[in-house]
Amino acid sequence: MDKLGYIPGDLVYIHGSLRIISNCDGYYATYYDENESLQEVNVNVIEGIPIIPEILEKNGWKLSHGFYWSPNEEGAGVGLTSQTGYVWEAYFGRHLLRSNINSVSDLQHLLFGLGLNSEMEV
Repeated sequence: MDKLGYIPGDLVYIHGSLRIISNCDGYYATYYDENESLQEVNVNVIEGIPIIPEILEKNGWKLSHGFYWSPNEEGAGVGLTSQTGYVWEAYFGRHLLRSNINSVSDLQHLLFGLGLNSEMEV
């Protein structure tokens, strides 16, 4: 993930804990801790959450013919596939949309850019 690319709602790890980004200026990001206090952190300590099948399935993605298909209500045929289990490619139908998707926040950005629901659970 490009450190400048965090947007509100991104799911990430900060100091080993799951957090939701509130805001990011490219150098610092804010999030709310477990006490609902706003915290600020340098983006260099933020870690991406790897995409794994369990996260996709938890969010309603269904495996069919080697692709995990998006559960979006809009009916857009967004599918994910990976040869390695670490780096994913996104397709719209049979057309490659984006390769090198490495983290949950990368996937959230793709869905957001397509105008689809980008909220996810891990």
